[in-house]
Amino acid sequence: DSIQIDKNHISAYLNYVPGPLIRFDTLTIHGELKVKNKFLAKYLRIKKGEPFSQKKIDNTQYLLKKLSFLRLEQPPQVVFKFDKAYTQIY
Repeated sequence: DSIQIDKNHISAYLNYVPGPLIRFDTLTIHGELKVKNKFLAKYLRIKKGEPFSQKKIDNTQYLLKKLSFLRLEQPPQVVFKFDKAYTQIY
């Protein structure tokens, strides 16, 4: 909001307004993969009800590439509805 500099001293006023708390919800697998959602959610460390983390989503592509029986058609996507994040794996 404002910054003041006085010789070797800096002070500032920060006005932080947090957005809504968004939580992970359903993990959906699209395609013919015969893997249970529960296994994949645990492997990807995406737990329903936990606060959403973009870092976890960014890490999913790396983790999925490590599974030899799986081929990603496109990067994982997230759909946001109200206060929930729905993860889509293709």
